Amino acid sequence: MIKATSSSEKTPRDSGSKQQKHAINTAQSTLDSMLKEWRQDAKSLSYEESLQALDLLLTQLQNDSVPVEELQRHYLQGKVYLEHCEALLNTVEQSVLQLDASNLKPNSDT
Repeated sequence: MIKATSSSEKTPRDSGSKQQKHAINTAQSTLDSMLKEWRQDAKSLSYEESLQALDLLLTQLQNDSVPVEELQRHYLQGKVYLEHCEALLNTVEQSVLQLDASNLKPNSDT
């Protein structure tokens, strides 16, 4: 005969599911903290420095020097550097687009 369990009784499966959800939430929280820290760090970098950091990450990924467990972290960190580079380029692009042709003077160095 199969015994029905009440909602207050926990089965091993329920316990494992809750532990798994807790582990996922903890991992997501850690990842969110890391992303926040990387974004703060990237803000202090110039375009060239950010591009250099991105290049270093790509080199590590291409040389298989990154353990499988860290691939996602490296990918996300690289994405942060790339987003920072794009934001800096967009700022420069907007500045260039706002230049007034009447204020531009030919270069007299030639």
